Amino acid sequence: MSRLASLASVAMLLAVSSASAQQVTLAIDLPCVSQGDAEAIVTAVLPDVIENVGHLCAPALPPGALLRQTDGRFITKYRAKAELAWPHAQTVLKRALGDNAGAGMIFGSAFGRPLVGTVLAPVLTRNLNASDCPRIERIAELIEPLPAANAAPLFVEVLQFADAVRKDRSSKPALPICPTGTR
Repeated sequence: MSRLASLASVAMLLAVSSASAQQVTLAIDLPCVSQGDAEAIVTAVLPDVIENVGHLCAPALPPGALLRQTDGRFITKYRAKAELAWPHAQTVLKRALGDNAGAGMIFGSAFGRPLVGTVLAPVLTRNLNASDCPRIERIAELIEPLPAANAAPLFVEVLQFADAVRKDRSSKPALPICPTGTR
């Protein structure tokens, strides 16, 4: 089974262009979620997103690039945060999906987090071009010294900003955040 859970750090990385960020859509049709709920989902899938970006960017990056590391301090800190965020993300996803396709059973099992990462990482990276990789690596280098706890909030903010300035208002926001006080 491949490593499967991570939205946040690479979400920031994917937000390199507003076009990429606008194309980020969840494979499940989430209703609006709170800022904290969005951050939990992003944190839970971030390591998988980073690994997926690293795999996609491998031909365009040098062997020592942060995004190509499958082990080490950079990815390890996000894996640890993903484990801690999973219970919150799991609750959000169960609530959003209700009884659809046995969501409770799936998300309540040991396969839940890896499954979510497996589904979301390719969705988040589907518009990645090789020409984006050096810039994404540069962003990874800039966020590397920051605590892992900063990645998801930063990513969610970038997505919200990209959604706020997007030209095509007919498309759904990348990550629908409820207005404060609603949900």
